[in-house]
Amino acid sequence: MKPRKVIAKIHLWLSMIVGIFIVLIGLTGSLLVFEPEINNMLHPDLYKVTKGEKVSYQDALKTVSNTYPKGEIDRVYTPAEPTGRGVYVFRVNQNEKQKAIYIDPGTGKINGTLGDKAFFNVVLSFHEYLLLEQFNGESIVGIIGFLFFFITLSGIYLWWPGLKKWSRGFIMRQSKNPYVKQYDVHKVIGGVSIP
Repeated sequence: MKPRKVIAKIHLWLSMIVGIFIVLIGLTGSLLVFEPEINNMLHPDLYKVTKGEKVSYQDALKTVSNTYPKGEIDRVYTPAEPTGRGVYVFRVNQNEKQKAIYIDPGTGKINGTLGDKAFFNVVLSFHEYLLLEQFNGESIVGIIGFLFFFITLSGIYLWWPGLKKWSRGFIMRQSKNPYVKQYDVHKVIGGVSIP
């Protein structure tokens, strides 16, 4: 069997097996980009901002530290940041559980919290660990990333028509055969999306 055919078979089977995970990891990552906006729609009370002089970061930190004395602060978003959307957001780890604490900058009081079972914490857990924190999920996602890299490289190899004929990699043939149409769509989208 020719090397090109072997690579094509590997590309096909790896894409079919790993592809579903690549799509799900990509979709959850895209969803996480819009976390502040979606959370704001789902939980508007968490983003309540009382008018008046804003409390300092130190005062907001003191409120969190007093409420969760054994908590370890993982991340802080200020009101000016897109994730904060006008409020202080503290991500606190306590007893291996994460909470997001939302503080009204006008009063310095806690608007509310979202626990580790909140929608976006589950989405993040899927994105980073495939919900398999206890079973080396992070390593599995890393292996999927490596396999995706191989799928991409093999796709470039299969797509490349040669230096003199490179423009043929972007041609959609006029054919009634659905296989030819789908192949050309795959080839053109793959070629365009590589950069």
